Amino acid sequence: MKTKMYAFTSVLLKLMLFSQLLSAQNISGKVLQEDDAPLEFANVILFQSVDSTLYKGAITDANGEFNVSILPGQYILRISMIGFVESSSPIEIVQSDQNINIGTHILMTDHTQLDEVTVSAKKVLFEKKADRTTINVQSNAINKGSSVLEVLSMSPGVTVTRESISMGGKTGVNVMLNEKIVRLPIDAVISLLDGMSADNVEEIELITNPGSEYEAEGNAGYINIRTKKDQDLGTRGRMVIGSGYNRGPNVNLAGNLSHKMEKFYIDGDYSYSYDKNIFQFNTASVLRGNGQIYESESKNKRNPYTQFHNYNLGFNWSATPDTEVSLNLSGINRFWVTNDTVNAFEVIDGNLITDSDIYIFEKNTWLNFSSSLGFRHQINDNQSIKGFYDYLYYQNNQPTEYTLIEQLMDARSMLFLEKYTPIRFHIGNVDYTNQMNSDFQLKMGGKIAISNFDNDIDSRESGSAYSQIIDELAAQATMDENIIGVYSSVSYQISPFDQLNAGIRYEHTITQLSSDTEANFVDRNYGNWFPNINYSHRFDAQNAINLALNSRVTRPTYTDLAPFVFFLSPSVLVQGNSSLLPAITHGVDVSYTYKSYWISLKYNRIQNLIVGFQPATGGSDQYIVWAPQNIPQSNAYIAELTVPFNLTDWWTVNNTLLASRTELILGDDRSSIIQDNFTINHSQQISLSKAFSLNLSANYIHNNFWGISVFEPLMMVNIGVSKKMKNGANLALRGSDIFHTFIWRSSTETEQNDYFIDFDVSLRSIDLTYTYPFGNNKAKQVQIETGSSEERSRVSF
Repeated sequence: MKTKMYAFTSVLLKLMLFSQLLSAQNISGKVLQEDDAPLEFANVILFQSVDSTLYKGAITDANGEFNVSILPGQYILRISMIGFVESSSPIEIVQSDQNINIGTHILMTDHTQLDEVTVSAKKVLFEKKADRTTINVQSNAINKGSSVLEVLSMSPGVTVTRESISMGGKTGVNVMLNEKIVRLPIDAVISLLDGMSADNVEEIELITNPGSEYEAEGNAGYINIRTKKDQDLGTRGRMVIGSGYNRGPNVNLAGNLSHKMEKFYIDGDYSYSYDKNIFQFNTASVLRGNGQIYESESKNKRNPYTQFHNYNLGFNWSATPDTEVSLNLSGINRFWVTNDTVNAFEVIDGNLITDSDIYIFEKNTWLNFSSSLGFRHQINDNQSIKGFYDYLYYQNNQPTEYTLIEQLMDARSMLFLEKYTPIRFHIGNVDYTNQMNSDFQLKMGGKIAISNFDNDIDSRESGSAYSQIIDELAAQATMDENIIGVYSSVSYQISPFDQLNAGIRYEHTITQLSSDTEANFVDRNYGNWFPNINYSHRFDAQNAINLALNSRVTRPTYTDLAPFVFFLSPSVLVQGNSSLLPAITHGVDVSYTYKSYWISLKYNRIQNLIVGFQPATGGSDQYIVWAPQNIPQSNAYIAELTVPFNLTDWWTVNNTLLASRTELILGDDRSSIIQDNFTINHSQQISLSKAFSLNLSANYIHNNFWGISVFEPLMMVNIGVSKKMKNGANLALRGSDIFHTFIWRSSTETEQNDYFIDFDVSLRSIDLTYTYPFGNNKAKQVQIETGSSEERSRVSF
């Protein structure tokens, strides 16, 4: 199979290279002044006729001559220079003409005195490349005054809720700001993006096929948000105040202040959020065995509130014109408290055996401190090197108290569980870049990450309701993990029509997990190669094809490996899984682009797929355990179609359709199940005036899957209106899930047992946010880089 795939890839690449030889064009000419003297340094720019976007440009030489490689198509040729009248004319390049000379152009002297000349070109809103899709945020005036979260929610293939961000139907996306990962829980990331103005963002990159210079961790890819790069000195800041309501109030406060001097800058961020959201979580199960039918059901009314503090302080010093030193200090304090009421009952062969009320008081506190020391040095015009040392510390405390009242037996029991988990990281990495010439770039680097955690779970009980499993709950575990990675990658502009990015990454992992009763019950020592190829070929100005092959790894999160326990009822509990294996993904992606439309065909094979909580019976077959599990293999075939268009200059519409068929291979006997799914993302942006804009988005997911669990169709409709004020501030009013249709209802059927979940987290809300910028708004906002993106992403809150 591999031989055939490589042979097919080789033939495809050769055909593409051959086709570019057949279609290559060279357009040349000469630019003179009125006195027939050559005009040097004149701008020769070609724009695509279809949408007036910039295609390619050149500058005349000392003889006034220019030569540009170009694809067949229709263009507008503009020749300009300060002090001269611009010349503009249409031009068409046909397939049969290999070299075209358009003759001599004479620019007339402009006798009008100009105070300022601004040359600008409009980019297309969406650009499809081999490894990513780029959203040029500033190309759409409707984005003015919007939040980054609003722009992201209306991007091709992206689905945003208050709880998650998914891309291409996959969750677990890594969000980056200027190539630096945002090291926050996903709910805090969403709050951050919701308070960030799109006015300060140049583009958003949806990186579905990351190169080898990116960490091998992560299956869904990266979302990289690039801010504007104005270099003015001075002080700038931003304040965000927001409030809303779903089934409880929520408040968001955020502030940023940065100061940039000639050789030194400092940047500080602080954010606070409070969210109270009452929701329902119901479970039911039917177990068949030993000639009996055992049924259980629980109705959980959760009443939590969350407080979240995040702070960040960054420094950057330009020690020399070629050397920068940076220091970043950050911290997180997340405090989650809930008082729950649960009604649970159990039936055997139609006879009620228990009818219980459970009162749960739970705290879940996360503390984090992180530091990063880095340097960047420009060796010469072509070569640079950068490196980082990071230290991360996380601490999780989770005390939980259960009070059980058994109505039939008139009995009362109590259970106390307490989990304490500190996690520590030491990370060092270095990256080297060599721009060997204008067409060829080489990158290489290495990284070492040393981590360990201690996990203690203590339990005590009064009464006997939990005695059947109490001995299995108390646990002490320690884990030590070392990861060493090296990579090399190249970027090669083969021709004006062909771009190749290729690389390979090797990571070696040593993991040891021990308990107080067994040393090294998990002992793994393995290495993996992660190759990556991204190739793109343009047939002409409007048609292109992209090919991507890559391999990725998804490691279990540390919070899954550090076992936790939570009871949904006396016989149903949720816990982690210290035996989870890393998942390895191999993928192929072929996409075709026509103008701003594209279609993509993908194949992904995943070994040891990690899926969310899956049901299983406990050791005594008298209780049910929900825990993350590995599925031996997954084969997914995916088709994605994106159709953006502009109804008018003030009305933009985007549609993305995704269809997939997934085969899950469940065991050594190669038994399998087939899962079919399709997703529709629709968004509209309407500019009501220069100050007001309206955003509408709708997402529909048919037959979503979580391992062997099948979810009923999900739909969400969001609407928002924003007003841009004269002082640069922005006021936004948004309604999320306005029809209250995004409710998770799943069923899981096995040969003997059936399980059901109804999870209504209530995403329907209304929110009002006010954003106010102050200071020098052209000053560059500081983003201090770190080297610990992968490790932070594996700690989930």
